[in-house]
Amino acid sequence: MDNIEECLMKIAEKEGIVNVVISNLPEIDGQGYLSNISVMNLDGQRKTGERCKLNLLIKIAATNEKLRQITAVNELFHIEIRMYESIFPAFYEFEKQRNIGSPFAMVPKCYKTFRDTKPEILIFENLNKSGYHNWNRKLQMDSEHVKAVLKEYGKFHAVSFAMRDQNPEHFQQLTKNFHNNLAIMLRRSGTFNILVNKVKSLLKLLDLQTDARVLRKYQEFLNTAEEKLDFLISDCDNFYAILHGDSWCNNMLFKYKDIEHREPSGICLIDFQLSRLASPVFDIIHFFYSSVSKEILKDLQVYQRIYYDSFSHHLSVLGSNAESLYPFSVYKEHWKRYATYGLFLSSLDHHAKLSEDNEVVSFAEVLEKYGSMEEAFEYEIANINEYKNRMKAIVEHFIDNNFL
Repeated sequence: MDNIEECLMKIAEKEGIVNVVISNLPEIDGQGYLSNISVMNLDGQRKTGERCKLNLLIKIAATNEKLRQITAVNELFHIEIRMYESIFPAFYEFEKQRNIGSPFAMVPKCYKTFRDTKPEILIFENLNKSGYHNWNRKLQMDSEHVKAVLKEYGKFHAVSFAMRDQNPEHFQQLTKNFHNNLAIMLRRSGTFNILVNKVKSLLKLLDLQTDARVLRKYQEFLNTAEEKLDFLISDCDNFYAILHGDSWCNNMLFKYKDIEHREPSGICLIDFQLSRLASPVFDIIHFFYSSVSKEILKDLQVYQRIYYDSFSHHLSVLGSNAESLYPFSVYKEHWKRYATYGLFLSSLDHHAKLSEDNEVVSFAEVLEKYGSMEEAFEYEIANINEYKNRMKAIVEHFIDNNFL
């Protein structure tokens, strides 16, 4: 940990903090999951003598070698480090040059990355100390939060389209050799098969056989489920952006002005290990179907428009035109073409979100016991009835909208 301590002292110096005492320096563990998250404090004083504290968060990659290999930990951390080292600074400068107030403020400040060490490490500002809060993963999001997230993704994706439009050579250089970590991780870890098995299990779990129309449509989908998922994680036409890539509720934090936390005043996106180049609709579909209630599903067109209006407006502010770069008609066509990505992901996400803490298993333990990750989500959850209700609403939504 000597390099980290030295790095922390340099961070403190850059922030104008002297006489620093480091507390809560983490141990390198990371055995059970893809990373360990620890909180650190740098206590010191300004040169004026005023006491101060810098709150940091350190993300340390898994050290279990078998887990690292099978879940592509090296590739996942390297793409996230690349996002913070080169892509986000480029986005910041692009918006700053166009006089955007608080340019590209939707990601946490990253103080330092360790790419060429094992384990890989990133050091961030601690957003919780800046007033940001995690969403309760067991709850479906209300309308105000859903709208806020969709608007933020609209702004996020608009930067890619504007940069591709106005400075294509720079964007091409930024994304050179930008590998599809999602496809790599899903196939290598066995999560591809987990997703296929999850959607297949819904046929019996939701008792879909009782409705002939639903059964026929869903069975047709299942007949080519493997081919469909392979297409979804690989396809990329010319309407693409740099994606967040892992847009479930655990990877976004909210800030509020009201003490009841009803209406977000700010959002920060975190965890960019699955960032890739693809249609922006993948981020939206993943978020939407893993987060919203049955009532919000019924108003799909309203929420589709909320995202696109934010995207279009921000693109215009940046100096480009949405209808020429990513027309609303193409966005709607993308939603229909890629919608089942949301069905695959939500079948797993809702299982994870509704799991009690004592039900969740260690990836490393599963790997040690079975030799693969395919059994990582085979456990039964106490909240199975809520899972059934959510997934039945999603399946019915897909059939009613001809998305299967």
